[in-house]
Amino acid sequence: MTTVHTESSPFAGKLVTIKEGTVDPAQDLVVGGAIYRVEDWWDLLTGKTWAESEGNFAAMHYGFRLGANGLPMDNEVVYGKIGNLGHIVHVSEIDAVYVPPSRTFTNQPAEDVADTPEADTDSEVSEAAAA
Repeated sequence: MTTVHTESSPFAGKLVTIKEGTVDPAQDLVVGGAIYRVEDWWDLLTGKTWAESEGNFAAMHYGFRLGANGLPMDNEVVYGKIGNLGHIVHVSEIDAVYVPPSRTFTNQPAEDVADTPEADTDSEVSEAAAA
């Protein structure tokens, strides 16, 4: 078994985006703009390089993508997921750490429904129907 890395990837545990222009002829999942959740370097997780991982689908799929994308034949690869499916990605395919759009939350109570014009119209209709 061959382990290349001794420390976790700087992307470990982070969401990243895949660079535009990245193609995945087999599954069309590892493509530009995809959000990828990095676990860590492949060799740290498995104890061997991707090329030594015979019979592993993620390693076979990466080998196919390596040729399609002209990637270096080295071990600078991380394992992670797009959705529920695991993939190996070369660090050169990573565009940036993904920052989700911010959401603004407040502690203010919701507007009183009785103060809306729709509520007034509804109450007038209810009163007319009751008469």
